[in-house]
Amino acid sequence: MPLGSGMAAQIGFVSETSYGLGVTVTKFTPLVSETMEPDPERKESKGIVAGARVIKSDQWNVGVTRVSGDVQLELFEQGIGTLFRHMFGSVTSSTTAGLSTHTFTPGDLTGQSMTVQIGRPQVGGVVMPSTYAGVKVASWEIAIAADENATLGLTLLAKTETTGTALASVTYVTGAARPFIPTRSTLTTMSISGSTVNVRELRISGDNMLSKERVVIGSTSIDEPLEAGLRVYEGTATMEFSSTAHYQQFLNGGEYGIALGLVDGGAAVQFSINARFDAGTPNVKGPDLIVYDRKFKCIASSMTNDATAITAVLLNSQTAGQI
Repeated sequence: MPLGSGMAAQIGFVSETSYGLGVTVTKFTPLVSETMEPDPERKESKGIVAGARVIKSDQWNVGVTRVSGDVQLELFEQGIGTLFRHMFGSVTSSTTAGLSTHTFTPGDLTGQSMTVQIGRPQVGGVVMPSTYAGVKVASWEIAIAADENATLGLTLLAKTETTGTALASVTYVTGAARPFIPTRSTLTTMSISGSTVNVRELRISGDNMLSKERVVIGSTSIDEPLEAGLRVYEGTATMEFSSTAHYQQFLNGGEYGIALGLVDGGAAVQFSINARFDAGTPNVKGPDLIVYDRKFKCIASSMTNDATAITAVLLNSQTAGQI
């Protein structure tokens, strides 16, 4: 008997060759939750119809439909390279002895988009396919906590949604359902300027600063969102107060190299960051241990190389052609 609950939900995605031209999704990860939805404008006339107390059929029409929402995943060991590509914009890959290294850096997002399909189960067991074309990653966040599965959250913008595309058949690559978790993975200990620090929780996020209001006369959907501001990469490290030197880094107002990552066998996610600390005062809030947030912003140390601000590396079994 088919499942009639969220247990039958699915999500798939694939890169498009042309913005907004949907294609069949071929890559899949388990789905935690999603809020993707259209927001169609209803344009009503302001004109007064003499004696009318209720709006008339002639007095309203459908305006531009904007499609957006959040997708919550766990940070899986395999199958997420395509998502990272659309989070950052640029990727280079190499494979040696079956292990691939994918390096992601801030790059041009123009012309890069995905088709994303979400399967939403009806109570009778039929899974409704909602297929989104022209999907861009507006922002993202990776969260790692001491005793939790690592998570990946995406805020997406789409050009169109349709329920008329057939539901794709799910195939998960080996390891696609295996999330990174610090209790199983080896935490490549977070270091600042080469000195090891211990963290309770870590969040890293990116905002691609996409223009979301590209609407032209005669169109009922938005044009491709383009970059309209400097990207913002930032994060928060939640730590126990263990060294005055950590607080001094905030007071000094300098820039510091941050290295961190998770490794589990042949899979890994690693970040190299150059950042300044914008907050991080270890205030006393009671008799317990002092735990405080060290907030940082990624800064490019080179005038010509944005990758010096942040670089992400995935190690997995997928080849360049698979992302």
